[in-house]
Amino acid sequence: MTEKSLIDEKFSDIEYNLKAIREDIAEAAIKSGRRPEDIDFMAVTKTVDEMYINHAIDCGITLIGENKVQEMLRKKPNLNLNGVRKNLIGHL
Repeated sequence: MTEKSLIDEKFSDIEYNLKAIREDIAEAAIKSGRRPEDIDFMAVTKTVDEMYINHAIDCGITLIGENKVQEMLRKKPNLNLNGVRKNLIGHL
């Protein structure tokens, strides 16, 4: 398997997982009498390569979380963060 096909496979996994999570969020929101669009969905990016984070952003992620300040600072210049909120999570 080539590197490109591995990347394409990972991109497909990201797309599939995001779709499944959004469907789960919508179902849970509706069951609890809430609107799905009122639920914040944070993609936690710790240990994730910037290429994959950017793909998730391209797929509609608007909130990302990182647990290490130095990792967020290292990744930030390589991310397409227009319209994306960033949060630090966990024990800092």
